[in-house]
Amino acid sequence: MLKAYRCKNCGTVFRPRRLRCINCKSREFEEITLNHGKLVSYTLIYATREGYQAPVKIGLAEFEQGVKFLAQLDCENPEIGMEVIAVNTVNKDNGNNLLILRKP
Repeated sequence: MLKAYRCKNCGTVFRPRRLRCINCKSREFEEITLNHGKLVSYTLIYATREGYQAPVKIGLAEFEQGVKFLAQLDCENPEIGMEVIAVNTVNKDNGNNLLILRKP
């Protein structure tokens, strides 16, 4: 599940967390969970850096509260509008943390 932060004063949602709300300048936030999103767009990247198998699928997903972000897409046949979840995982090749989008 994906964490985001809602301003306690005006309700604006951010990911990642900010020091101040850009709308009302408040410093008080509550942590919320973004469960399911919809795939808005995606692309296939064929010119990858060493260690990545081409093509790499990158998707733009919109979650509750209007939060959008890009992440690697882990599904065979992506379709615009399909439901996705965000999953934190570890890259098998280099051990780095990785946020991916996949079907629920």
